[in-house]
Amino acid sequence: MEQNKIFMYVSQWAFKLGEPGLSLYTFDTETGGIEFVEQVNDKLSFGRSLVDQEKKLIYLCNECDIFPEVPYNTGRVYCYAIDPATGGLTEKSRKETYCPFTSYLNTDPEGKYLMVSNHSMGNFSTTVEITENGVIRPVLHHHDSLMNLFRLNEDGTIGDLVDIAKHKASDELTFTLLGKPAIPHPHSVMRSPSGKLYACCDKGDGHLYIYAIEDEKLKLLSRTLTDEPGSEPRHCAFHPTLPYLFVNHEHTPGDQLTVTTFRYGEDGSMEKISILHLDPTEHEPKEPHRQQQGLCISKDGRFLYTQAHGYDLLMAMAVETDGSLKQIQALPIDGIWPRSLDLSPDGRFLICCCLEGQIIVYRINNDGTLTDTGHHGFTKGAGGVSFFDPH
Repeated sequence: MEQNKIFMYVSQWAFKLGEPGLSLYTFDTETGGIEFVEQVNDKLSFGRSLVDQEKKLIYLCNECDIFPEVPYNTGRVYCYAIDPATGGLTEKSRKETYCPFTSYLNTDPEGKYLMVSNHSMGNFSTTVEITENGVIRPVLHHHDSLMNLFRLNEDGTIGDLVDIAKHKASDELTFTLLGKPAIPHPHSVMRSPSGKLYACCDKGDGHLYIYAIEDEKLKLLSRTLTDEPGSEPRHCAFHPTLPYLFVNHEHTPGDQLTVTTFRYGEDGSMEKISILHLDPTEHEPKEPHRQQQGLCISKDGRFLYTQAHGYDLLMAMAVETDGSLKQIQALPIDGIWPRSLDLSPDGRFLICCCLEGQIIVYRINNDGTLTDTGHHGFTKGAGGVSFFDPH
C-alpha cells in the first residue's frame, strides 16, 4: 500500500435508514481521498469501534438486542485481529454485555480494561401488585441499564466481565420530551487526557456520570445534570490540555441545540460554567424534531464540532481559553441523518457519516471552519469510522 494511504473501517448501524455490517476503505492522509475496498461484514449491526494500533486489533460494539441462540436480551462486544497487508479481519473474541444495544466502548491507557456503555431498551413490562393496605397498582419494569468493565487479556482479546454499574431510574416516574417514561440510557463513554476519568452521557436521566477504575471496579465519582431537566446528553469530549469537558444533547426542551461546558477536577468533580445555544436560524428545519448527533474536538482543542440532525448541519465552534464556546459556522451537510463525526489520525480532516450512507470528508481550515474536500463515499447505515495505519 502507498505510504500516504491507511485503512478506514466504517461501522454500519441497522436502524431505519441503515443496513448492518462493516466496510473497509482506504484513506489518503494527504488529500482526504477515500476508496472502498470490500464489505468485511454484512450480518452484524455495528456501532462504535476502536482500534489498538500496537496490537493490531479492532473492538466493535454490536448494537442489537437479541440473538437467536441466546435466551435473554443482550448486546455484544467483538475483538478482531487486523491483517496489516489487506485490512482483513479475523474474529478473536466476543462477549455478551447482558444489556441490549451496546453503544460505546473505550480502553484504559495501559490496555488492561475495556469499558462499555449500553443504551438499553425503552420498552416496559407491567406487573400488578396488591399493597399491604389492599391497594391494587401497576408496577413498571424495564431492562437494567449497564456500564460494563471487561478485563483485557495480554494479547488484547476481551476477557472476563469483572464489574458492572447500573444506572437506575428515578423512584418518581417522569417522562421524556417525546412523552415516554424516562429511564436510563447510558450512551457514550470517553476517557480523559490523564486516563484517570471516564465520562458517560446518559440520554435517559439527563446526567453526566464520571467513573474511575479502581481495583477492577467501576467507581462512580460524580453525577451531574447537564442542562434543563428532560434534556438528553448524547456525546462528550474532553479538551486535550485544559480541564474542560463539552456535552451535546440529542433533545432539549424546545428543540434547542445546546452544548454545555464543564470545568472538571481529577477527583471527578464537575462545575458547569456555560451553555451555548447554537443558532441554525438561517437554515430551515427538515424534520419535526431537531437533535444533535456526533461531537468531536480538534487535536489542538481550539475547535469543537457537532451535527444537527433535523437541519442536516455541521456546527463549528471556537473554544476560548476559559472554556466558553462561540459558534463560527453552520454548514449544510450533503447527506441524510448525520450520525457521527471522527477526526483523521493527524487531525487535518473531519469525517462525517450519515445513516442513509453518505460519508463526507471535510478539511479543517486554520480558522476552524470546514470545507468539503469533494471526497465522498457511500455505505448504507454509515455510523462511525476508525483508522489503522499498516506502515
